[in-house]
Amino acid sequence: MRRIKIIGAAVLAVLLAAAAVVLIWFPGLFTCLRMKWKYDNLDRKVELYEAQSVPADFQQTELRGLHISVPADYAPNEKSSSALKGPDGKTRVFVTATAEAMELISDLNTEYNPFEAYDFTEAELRQYFQTVGEPYCSPAGSALLFYCKDRFSVWDGLKLRGSDRAVYTELCEIRNGSWDYEETEKMTIPGGIAYISSGMLGGGTQTVSVFSETGGRQRMVTVKEPDERLRRQIISSISFAD
Repeated sequence: MRRIKIIGAAVLAVLLAAAAVVLIWFPGLFTCLRMKWKYDNLDRKVELYEAQSVPADFQQTELRGLHISVPADYAPNEKSSSALKGPDGKTRVFVTATAEAMELISDLNTEYNPFEAYDFTEAELRQYFQTVGEPYCSPAGSALLFYCKDRFSVWDGLKLRGSDRAVYTELCEIRNGSWDYEETEKMTIPGGIAYISSGMLGGGTQTVSVFSETGGRQRMVTVKEPDERLRRQIISSISFAD
């Protein structure tokens, strides 16, 4: 019996030593495992969008720095230089500049704080991105949302400590919840990447969040076209104008 106890103590000592070494190299391991147990959607991936070829008779137009091809019977919307209307006179394509919109909100409301809804500060978020080696994504706009939904991994937290780990756990919550209200696919376009989302605005309508390769330009394209084939062709034509 005494020999068994000695062997058991030796095995336990080895296990504890191994655990200590693991935690030295991966201090966030238990946090990662806790997040995987807590949330269901952390392993979901943004699938590739099934792009369609653009018909030769489509007409290309430029809206807010984006090239978009549409059927010949689409026309500019007299009420907005950023919109196109279909043959029935209803708006079918609308483009907004996300960064410019957020700057306008800031100008109109000096109390606007994009970090108000989060538990971390701007400094803590910048420190997190520096630690994980990713470009900074501001919560003003949709860059942080799509970072969480696409590039963020539950295992990014393995080597995190302190405030970085606190930011990580909140990003896990964002990633998990982002799948509750819309489905998202992605598509590489000339000059950047596009995230195609559906589910929030009803059938026949999708939003396309477009980011330049440098992340300096953001656009959101809303396509309201009941014909799915036409809608896919229009979305597949989107690219940066320069």
